[in-house]
Amino acid sequence: MSVTQFRLSNGDEIICEVIDEPTGDDVNLVVRNAMQIVVMDVSPNTRFFSFRPWMVYQLDSNYMQLLNYTHIVGEAKPDPMMQEQYTKAISIEQNSKRETRSDIDKRLQEVMDELDGIERDSSNSNVIQFSFVDKDKLH
Repeated sequence: MSVTQFRLSNGDEIICEVIDEPTGDDVNLVVRNAMQIVVMDVSPNTRFFSFRPWMVYQLDSNYMQLLNYTHIVGEAKPDPMMQEQYTKAISIEQNSKRETRSDIDKRLQEVMDELDGIERDSSNSNVIQFSFVDKDKLH
């Protein structure tokens, strides 16, 4: 297993752990923890790089993705500094994902409790009745 940086044919640049390489007629790499490298030009002389999950909710260590080898136009071993930042980004994403899921579950339960408390009254219809409409005329 190694961390590798890829440039894809659509222009995306990702960094991920390569678990298994294709053999024979297979064209898929097995990868995990894939992060897209996002470039932000702040000024002519300043550029920032950040990591964003390449696929949503796929940063669990048990989740694997397939990367089609025919869509890779470049491959490199990442700089040690980038590799360290990648490791930190994975850790941050995994921790924030757990908090987010917990927060979502808590809020969902609150909404469901509110809905359980609402009494449904059929007399409160959302349909507006117009009393001035002449039913004998075609409008």
